[in-house]
Amino acid sequence: MVAGVINDLSGKAVVVVGGAECPSGQALAAAFTELSATVTVTSADEDLKSALASARVDHDQVEVVAVCRETHDDSWAFVAALQQVRTLFGRYPRYHVGIAAGPADPGSVEDAVMETWARYLTADLMAEDVRVNVVRPPTDGEAVDAVSACVVALCGGLLDSVKGETITVTQSLNKAH
Repeated sequence: MVAGVINDLSGKAVVVVGGAECPSGQALAAAFTELSATVTVTSADEDLKSALASARVDHDQVEVVAVCRETHDDSWAFVAALQQVRTLFGRYPRYHVGIAAGPADPGSVEDAVMETWARYLTADLMAEDVRVNVVRPPTDGEAVDAVSACVVALCGGLLDSVKGETITVTQSLNKAH
């Protein structure tokens, strides 16, 4: 078992939107696979509806949806993925996480919009069993391991009270302290 994970994700559906081209998404898919989750990774151009339909064959719900913003031109994919899961499965995923395109940048309007959506969706879906958050990578460019560890921790059960937050990962895991 991975440290910090109390939820049994064995056989649960995890969808990484845009993860095929996103290093953080690839690391995230590997981390969830290590937890024995059933992982579907889409490319930025792939139709999410088709990917969800294939996940629907073996699963009655999606536990985790992670959206890699670095492979999408706009933040709407973050909201659209949540809506499509609700439409196809009849409920929202338990965990919905956006991975920002990069570190905090005042000029990154799309990342700021995704962060605003996370706060809005948290308030709007308060009665639902869903946790919506955003993870921002650090500036060192070597943080795919730390970003995926942060997302896994958010979906691991110990941080279920964390909702509507933007978590900035400050350094990669392999740096000496």
